[in-house]
Amino acid sequence: NYPSEARRKPRIGDVIVNFEKLFSVNPDLILTDVSMTLETTRILESKGYPVFSVRPRNLDEISDTLRLIGSITGHADEAAGVANSFIDKANGIKVAPHLPTVYYEASSDPIWTSGTDTYAGDVIRRAGGNNIFKGGWEQVSWEEVLHRDPDIILVAHRKKERLPLRAGWDELKAVKAGHIFFVNENWFNIPSPRLLKGLEEASRIFHETNQ
Repeated sequence: NYPSEARRKPRIGDVIVNFEKLFSVNPDLILTDVSMTLETTRILESKGYPVFSVRPRNLDEISDTLRLIGSITGHADEAAGVANSFIDKANGIKVAPHLPTVYYEASSDPIWTSGTDTYAGDVIRRAGGNNIFKGGWEQVSWEEVLHRDPDIILVAHRKKERLPLRAGWDELKAVKAGHIFFVNENWFNIPSPRLLKGLEEASRIFHETNQ
């Protein structure tokens, strides 16, 4: 859905691909996410289509991926400029001084979070937060969140009305302090330069909760 020009392009699918429609446009190159499209990639390669798979796990790797895509599509100089600007801006964002513990909720039913080894986790780290979950994107139990009792909760989905219904919700430190923040999922859940907006938002939140 970004940039706005992308909305005018034919939609082939997302994780689930419309193969008939894809084959009808006969692409010169197909970009995929390694972690989400293994079977799709296998099918496409078996049909002879050139597939380039990526899996950036942090902002530095996103910058590197931008350069790679620019190189293979004949836009190396333009991509290098975008990549350099992206990482320079990321490195220039102010880190919170107090290292709050942070829980990031990507979805509600089931509950998914992003650990430290993800681009969303890297955003939290760069902004000065201490992620209560390690590893990658994973499904977790609400009991685990209660046990770790974070200082700040970032919610990146629209089912906020269900949150207060969870057992123990009112006992969490973040709830008692009013440190529940609803953030734009597109600024955290998609590995693109828009993560800068997520980084700026997280930095602002972490600084404000230290007042």
